[in-house]
Amino acid sequence: MPPRYPYSITIPFYLYTLLSLYSFISMLFYNYTLLYLPKPGSTAKA
Repeated sequence: MPPRYPYSITIPFYLYTLLSLYSFISMLFYNYTLLYLPKPGSTAKA
């Protein structure tokens, strides 16, 4: 059987993993919107 870790270790690690995953996805989505959405200043020059 796998060893049972105490909740004081498991729960913060689980929350930290979810938070880092969420921040990574939001960063990717933010970069995607910056790259592929038309910018307000670029339409006049193009």
